Amino acid sequence: MTTTASKETKGAREKILDVAEEFFREGSFVDVSVRDLTEKAGVNVASVNYHFGSKRKLYLEVLRRIFASFAQMKITKLGQEFPQDKAPDLRKLIETYVGIYLGSEEALQRTQGFLSLIARELSDDSDAMELLMEELVIPVNALMKQAIHKARPQMDEKHIALCLSSITGQAFHFARCPAAIQSLTGETPSETQPGDLAKHIVEFSLRGIGEEIEK
Repeated sequence: MTTTASKETKGAREKILDVAEEFFREGSFVDVSVRDLTEKAGVNVASVNYHFGSKRKLYLEVLRRIFASFAQMKITKLGQEFPQDKAPDLRKLIETYVGIYLGSEEALQRTQGFLSLIARELSDDSDAMELLMEELVIPVNALMKQAIHKARPQMDEKHIALCLSSITGQAFHFARCPAAIQSLTGETPSETQPGDLAKHIVEFSLRGIGEEIEK
């Protein structure tokens, strides 16, 4: 294959992935039409089988790319803030981690879009769930657990894992249920700011970790 042909093949594959990601973010696997997808990408229908083998494999490759991208964003942010050769400040660490999910309106919308995708596509799909764990959950959790251990070396691995899961769960709960939170707090949508929710999670989590250490 010539260099030009190789570039064209790679270009077609990337075009399909770009358009497929857009389609699968908006609709379910069943709802997405390969014909509509390839028409928008400017390639023929057979290109999906040629590059990916099937619509199912294309779908899983799109999920892999989404999860890996989200993981890289988190890892890069955490790596910039907390060099691995230093013990991080625990408050700052948790603030940065929670801020990735709820630190701004943009972060909240990104998290809500991601959670919608997860809820729609992964509940009964073991292959997709495996991708989520491999590409996103495991690497990000490994980095965070290592950082928390450096900040609080007296905590054992199990409790670090449970505390991190609790912090993540709080962020996801607030992102998924803003109307319920507003109803419970009596605030209007304009009064409920993502940053305020993030601060609450940080304070609540720090107290929980502190009490756990004292036991």
